[in-house]
Amino acid sequence: MSYVAVIFHGFGSPGFSGEKEVALQAIKALEERGIEFKVVSFSRPRNTNYDVVYVSPFALRRFDKYQRLLTAMKARELRPKLFLNMSGTLVKLSDIAPHVVYMGAFAFATPSKYERSLFWRLYLFPFKKAITSQLEEAKHARVIVNSRYSAKKMAPFLGYEPEVLYPPITNYDLYSRAYHEGERERAVLTIGRFERGKFLENSIEVAKALGVRLYLVGSLTDRKYYKHLQDLARGADVVFVPNAPPEKVAELLSKVSVYFHPTVGEHFGMPVAESMLTGIVPVAPNESRASELAPEFSYSDLEDAKEKVKQTLESPVALRREMRERVKGLRPETFREELFEKLRPYLG
Repeated sequence: MSYVAVIFHGFGSPGFSGEKEVALQAIKALEERGIEFKVVSFSRPRNTNYDVVYVSPFALRRFDKYQRLLTAMKARELRPKLFLNMSGTLVKLSDIAPHVVYMGAFAFATPSKYERSLFWRLYLFPFKKAITSQLEEAKHARVIVNSRYSAKKMAPFLGYEPEVLYPPITNYDLYSRAYHEGERERAVLTIGRFERGKFLENSIEVAKALGVRLYLVGSLTDRKYYKHLQDLARGADVVFVPNAPPEKVAELLSKVSVYFHPTVGEHFGMPVAESMLTGIVPVAPNESRASELAPEFSYSDLEDAKEKVKQTLESPVALRREMRERVKGLRPETFREELFEKLRPYLG
């Protein structure tokens, strides 16, 4: 009973994601304060010094939603003094120990790829049924969400509007150094995994319509979709940058004029905050958390997006400074401090 069980389904998966980086910050918050913990992961990690409990000896590239469920269910085998659930699944755990959940809005609570076809609706149906059958847990767990957008979307399911803690810009210092007030290329940047749910074809359409260069940056997770995007980009000035390290991303952020976020319904969208830290104006869908940071540049549809991008290709220095100021509070150390203060009452 002397340890914290940190639940994160993707801990053992190779590569990084924004969600994984936030989970690692939560672990660091415990490490810095000498709090003992165990990690509960779906797959066994290859190299780690942490005490890890896992569901599967190997990683899976698909079925993310069900990996979340199985990982949280695996946690029921433990007897910690606190469950810190970074996978955002409201599985019953508070009957064992206090349960703090950090999450975005449910996938079925926002517009997403799961609405696009019968296949995706059928894929999500068992997950939705499993989660909604355990909403009673929301009355006993402490639910913290990653944006006001998520809070509003979750309120109808929880019966209350949960508290908000914005995730950090984990490469804060690197991206902060990319800020400058000199000339920038009349080009657009989009960052997102090369998978269908990111709607990256919208970025290509915007760039084609405006006749500007587009840099598409992200981890390569779906080669078939990647090839589809390359075919779609023929005749346009699109530069594909798969699996770029953070240093390359920072270089591109220091170079372009506009960040375009194509993903509708996303409950945070960390690249939006990262781009603002480097002095870029972000154009993001109003149906997402991303629009909270720069609502005046949010768009309602692709035609509106094209107009907003066109308007922001040449942004004055004062506007760049303002974008940077809005996200200066999203430091990793600030996130760790605020998260730990929320955990403190349960740590004795």
